[in-house]
Amino acid sequence: MDNLQIFSGPKSAKYGYQLNPYNTMIGALYEYHIAVKKIKRPMSDTERREWEAMVWKYFDKCMFSCSRCHLPEYPKFPRDKSRLDKMVTGRLYEQLFDIINYRMRLSRAIAEIYDKKSPAGGQNT
Repeated sequence: MDNLQIFSGPKSAKYGYQLNPYNTMIGALYEYHIAVKKIKRPMSDTERREWEAMVWKYFDKCMFSCSRCHLPEYPKFPRDKSRLDKMVTGRLYEQLFDIINYRMRLSRAIAEIYDKKSPAGGQNT
């Protein structure tokens, strides 16, 4: 898998795995989550969906502060079978790709996702 690709392939999407843990930044957030929550590998489907929802919410804040537009809400599993990679297309995908791979600072992302005292939103560049 490509270390810049945001979404994982279609095989994993049927289980709800959408974000690509092999992406450098997403993978770092994934490893940090496992370490902080002391989760045994592999993560269960429920734990994985909860983690993805937290990360997706953070990406939504980043997108809003950077481009003043919203990403679609994270789909509710298992009722909503939509795939994120089908919902985030075109310019929206390009902006998200740029933010995750080139503009996001890992230390700030970790602080905002896991430290409830830090303010939400703000500049991530």
